[in-house]
Amino acid sequence: MLKEFSAKQKYISVLKDRFKNWEEKGRLLTFLVNQEENGKEIFLSMIDKQRDKKIRKGAASAIKYMEFADKGPVLVSLLFTEKEWTVRYAIAKSCAHLMGMGAINEYNKQFTELLKETKGIEEEYNLRKMFAESLGAMGIPEAMPILSEMLSKEKDNKDKLANELKVQILYCLGEIGDESIVDLLYGYSDGPFGNTKGIQSSADHALDKIARKLGYTSKRPLMNARMKK
Repeated sequence: MLKEFSAKQKYISVLKDRFKNWEEKGRLLTFLVNQEENGKEIFLSMIDKQRDKKIRKGAASAIKYMEFADKGPVLVSLLFTEKEWTVRYAIAKSCAHLMGMGAINEYNKQFTELLKETKGIEEEYNLRKMFAESLGAMGIPEAMPILSEMLSKEKDNKDKLANELKVQILYCLGEIGDESIVDLLYGYSDGPFGNTKGIQSSADHALDKIARKLGYTSKRPLMNARMKK
């Protein structure tokens, strides 16, 4: 127990170093972790159990530059237990960096299993919303079909929980999407499926993001250009 405490203090000292960037911290932390028996498990426990969310976020950010690919499934599982969004975001980014497409596959597998255990519709939708949110944070375009399918399944569902999920999915599609989903998004922006201002706003935001990726200033010039084709 004392050795674990001592190891954590060393790791925290590196995470708090203002004069090192995350890559430098990652290299030093990798060295320190390798000096300890169960060093990887100790470091992962800091993301999971450390009270200070800044330390949890720092550990999740640094792990991106550490030799933790073999602990991918454990890291992915933390996306379901971490309550603080800024920490989940850092975890998602590190999962994507360490595992690539494997992060999406593992995350989808764990999500499918947890979905079977949900109790009640609200818990189910909260899990779906968290799942979509982290897929967007990973920033991997291959997640588009998963998000698009989730959106399609809720297309005709207009209750509050479904609408909240649609808002989240649309926002995430803007983060990772490309021109191939413009028509889908337009159906929620100015089309028949934008049944709330929140949905319309999220779809508009997604279209604006994709438009800028394609060299347009916003959604409107993008849609005008598509109409001329």
